[in-house]
Amino acid sequence: MIVANVTGLEALQEALTNLEPKLQRKSIKDAILAAAQPIIEDAKAKAPVLQVPTPERYPGELRDSINVSVKSKKNFISARIGPERVKGDSNQTPATYGLVMEFGGKHWRKQPYMRPAFDAKNGAALDTFVATLTTEVEKLAVSK
Repeated sequence: MIVANVTGLEALQEALTNLEPKLQRKSIKDAILAAAQPIIEDAKAKAPVLQVPTPERYPGELRDSINVSVKSKKNFISARIGPERVKGDSNQTPATYGLVMEFGGKHWRKQPYMRPAFDAKNGAALDTFVATLTTEVEKLAVSK
């Protein structure tokens, strides 16, 4: 898991704290969803694509399953970017298959796609997060 702590945004943080908690969470969630897009797009471009379909998988299934999920609790918001976790046989889900592709396995060579996408796009993601959050906070402050 990668944890990012953003510093140096005191004015934005102060403006955010002036909003109701529900609006704070919505603004942060919207900013996270927007910020995830550059990483998702790059991960999809880098994801290995199965060349021949199997009974368990179709070509592009891993690529197509890459998304973001955001969880919000009272004082904490987290995001997960990667292959979608679905119920079913744990060895056949895109998330499990994606881990094997990312890190390799007994019979598979590693083909990293998530970490290289994060490394390439984390700056763009942070810029998008700050810009989106600033826009959301300014819009809500005006309508207050």
